[in-house]
Amino acid sequence: MKHNFRKVIAASVASLAIITSFPMQNITKTPIIPVSASAGFTGEYGKQTAEGFMLYYALDDSNNTCQIVRSDVTTSGATVTLTDTVTFNGKTYTVVSIGPTAFRNNKNLRHISGTAKHITRIESGAFMGCENLWDLELYKETDPAYLLEGSVEYIGDSAFKDCTGLKSILSLENAKNIGAWAFWGANLGHVWLRDVYSIGEAAFYNSTIVSFMTTGSHLESIPDFAFCNCDYLSIASVDNSVKTIGKQAYANCDRLTDVILPASVKTIDTAAFMNCPKLTGATAAQVEEVKDHAFFNCPKMTGFTTNNMDVTFGDYAMGYCYYNKLIKNPKFTIYAPGCGSTEAYAKANHFTFYYRYMSNY
Repeated sequence: MKHNFRKVIAASVASLAIITSFPMQNITKTPIIPVSASAGFTGEYGKQTAEGFMLYYALDDSNNTCQIVRSDVTTSGATVTLTDTVTFNGKTYTVVSIGPTAFRNNKNLRHISGTAKHITRIESGAFMGCENLWDLELYKETDPAYLLEGSVEYIGDSAFKDCTGLKSILSLENAKNIGAWAFWGANLGHVWLRDVYSIGEAAFYNSTIVSFMTTGSHLESIPDFAFCNCDYLSIASVDNSVKTIGKQAYANCDRLTDVILPASVKTIDTAAFMNCPKLTGATAAQVEEVKDHAFFNCPKMTGFTTNNMDVTFGDYAMGYCYYNKLIKNPKFTIYAPGCGSTEAYAKANHFTFYYRYMSNY
């Protein structure tokens, strides 16, 4: 071990400090774009008036599209019904996006629904702080299996940050790109993404997400802080395209009980699963590197299984907890092929080692 006892404590404290401070520093830098310079749209502004709300649109005459750029929702518990097109001065425009901060901090907003099937983008901060928003339903046509598919493909930074009343995001399941802090602190329940390409840093940080599942093959990493502080997360499904689990990606997940990572995962980054009190074991078939404190302070974790005989382990990567002093997890065991650096790590730390070869997951 490189670190002495004081360094272990310092590293753990530093990691915890990063969890609470790092994303917040970036949140203050989220761009707030005024209506007069909205997302590349130029020309006149139209508005849609209905009982309890008014919407403002930026019109793009070059391709007959428009973006929702501002809203006035005045009735408590309001349902805002979006339309696929709007007409202004005799010309029809297709609604294609919800602009930056368009509904930000509106406490009256309860539901977003409608037939706006061409809305593919929800920009940065669009619903940020809408604490009473329950759901958003923007669907395309029904597919052959009679499943309703959402139209939204891009969700910007902080788009639903602090939406603590949010109960359903089913119509967002086709999102391909999710920005940083997109659902920070939101109330989500179960999340299923069909084929996501990228997830931004701290996208689900401190949210009440219960399970997260993706079924595509394009996501290459679970980013830093992605599910950090998600107290209710009990299921963490990882695509077999994912290569890296980021820094503190699942740190402080109080209900996470087991981790099974596919053979595609090669790196588990610093403190990725630190402070998961109910985590009992982890399997990473072909992982190559498990960095510092990756599974630190997981008191119920008694086993780690891999097929790689030469895993590189960082300082206190697993098998250690800190309760006023540094202690080892009782009966902690590593299962792996022998005669390599994996076995050497077990012996150097006086962990039980069992020779084992499993089928690749």
